[in-house]
Amino acid sequence: MWSILRKIGAVGLSLVLSLNGSDAQSLEKLNGTINTAKYDEISPVLSRDGHTLYFTRIGSPDFDKNMILDGRNVYESAPGEYPKILQEVYFQLSGKFLPDPSRSDFNQDIWIAESETSSSTKFTTRLIP
Repeated sequence: MWSILRKIGAVGLSLVLSLNGSDAQSLEKLNGTINTAKYDEISPVLSRDGHTLYFTRIGSPDFDKNMILDGRNVYESAPGEYPKILQEVYFQLSGKFLPDPSRSDFNQDIWIAESETSSSTKFTTRLIP
């Protein structure tokens, strides 16, 4: 369990765990399905059984694109309008124009990484729908 927690600390956070209050542990990045070179992964949370890791990935184009406006999903019903509407929403949130809000810090989705055992460092990763 401690080895997994030590590795989770490397998921985009500057975190050092210590055992018994004094032994500092080195950090290790998890495999590329979790710690990507291209995006920031933050806020890791490990399930109680140690088999599932929840984390936030920032700026990934693989995000949940559903946007419900006036009872319709704009992404599905008007895909041509979607990028412009997304820019308008992000402008309202940030107060500034973002050319590609899908790659901005505002684009944050929660991902799940699951392993077969609590000591495994092999995970399958998926976006929470």
